[in-house]
Amino acid sequence: MKFIARIENNIAFFAKAVLGILLLWGLSMVLFKIKPFWHDEWRLIYNLKFKTHQELWGTLEYTQQFPRVYLQLIKWFTATFHYSYFSLRVPAFALAVCNVFFCWYLMNRIYKEAMPTRYLLVLMTVSNFTFIEYLVQTKQYQMEIWMSLVALWQAIQLILLFEKGMQSTFSYGLICLSFLLAPYFSYTYPIAVAPLFGLVFLQLTFWKKHRHSSCSSSMLILPLMLSFISIMIFYFIDVQQLMNDREMQQFWKFRMATDNTKRFLIIKNLWGWLAKMGSGFVFECVFGTVGWAAVGWAVHQHLSAFRNVKVTASYQLRVYCIGLVIVSLLLFFAGKLPLSEPKFNAFTIPAISILIIYFLTRVPLKKSARVTTIILLLALGGNIITSIIHMFTLKEYRQRISILHATDKVIRMAQKEKIPILITPGVAYSDDITIYMPGMRMITADVILKTFPAYRPESNLPVYAIDSIAQASQLLAQLPHLQKAWIGDGWHYHLYSK
Repeated sequence: MKFIARIENNIAFFAKAVLGILLLWGLSMVLFKIKPFWHDEWRLIYNLKFKTHQELWGTLEYTQQFPRVYLQLIKWFTATFHYSYFSLRVPAFALAVCNVFFCWYLMNRIYKEAMPTRYLLVLMTVSNFTFIEYLVQTKQYQMEIWMSLVALWQAIQLILLFEKGMQSTFSYGLICLSFLLAPYFSYTYPIAVAPLFGLVFLQLTFWKKHRHSSCSSSMLILPLMLSFISIMIFYFIDVQQLMNDREMQQFWKFRMATDNTKRFLIIKNLWGWLAKMGSGFVFECVFGTVGWAAVGWAVHQHLSAFRNVKVTASYQLRVYCIGLVIVSLLLFFAGKLPLSEPKFNAFTIPAISILIIYFLTRVPLKKSARVTTIILLLALGGNIITSIIHMFTLKEYRQRISILHATDKVIRMAQKEKIPILITPGVAYSDDITIYMPGMRMITADVILKTFPAYRPESNLPVYAIDSIAQASQLLAQLPHLQKAWIGDGWHYHLYSK
């Protein structure tokens, strides 16, 4: 027991050290060109570089969906810096930094300082696959995590309003403003905020005797009304396009529950939803077991004593978390939300973390719970460190980073001398862009090259896709006006001259 207590006393230092390493790693990937792009980024960057602000409100090319308001901000920022490597990496990383500090702030708001289990909230949020994989990527998933934390903060604020009344006009105005603006930046925020409608309903009905005398019904309802109005507007200007995207639905249908989905796949997806908070087979088993045990425990504890329970702030917050799990399950069975795909359900991690913490602090086997907590914390921290090591030791990484530097160098020379480029699918390594993927429009080598940071859209430099280096001579014969051309496969380039 003394050994366990000694470890628990150093958990705070361990958490801060791991988070510091994570953020330094992210900063290095922003400041130095050491993080290659990949096919999911190429598809989005092409839209950023070659569509106007007005066109970005419409259909995006290459099966892409992205919250349009956030996309407009990304377009403005990256265009200002000519779509440089730095500008394409900064937005996600800036949000990641905010996510770490905001999550730490929420942890201190929710839990007492003496609880070692509280660090699970931060480490589970930042060590999951989505956070680490998309730490600096040109995608929206750091924003999705940020908005899930905003929804959690909003839940805390409404609970505080219910218990203590309005603290100040300014703070209440800030709450209302957050509900008004938040929906436009995230596709999953409307799901994360949905349980608050149920929570406020309970506050106004079953729990009304616990409401502070200075808190009127309208004070609780107004923020939700503003949120509902914004969600409706967001649906018609943005989400409607996502819901009508048949290609994307076709591509991800194996993660959704439909009438034709086999029971085994449904169970597999449900298990994977929580299990994939861990990394590797062993820890997937640990997180899957602990996660579902925590959800089941919380549902049983809260529903069994629903009418006779003492309505505390922590109780209401757990009701919100349970509500988010239920809403997510309903959407999954309705065929609207793919589970077992970490990037699409990262918004549930803070809520599930809270339920796991509740389980580990209330389960009758206290010693086992303390040991499990330490194992989970060490596993989460270890996952961050091993992810960093894994990235720089992969053979694919060395080849991909070589492609990034070699291709950027050739693009700069080609633009300076106005010499076209002929490029093979090798530029996409380690993604095979020659295979057919049902439900997805495949990206070609010429399009990929144009997404590289060195390529300036205003240069209009001609780029041609070829199947192989050997095919270059055939294409050049068909283009007699070309006297010179750079020909390459991503790694190696040579200058052809007639």
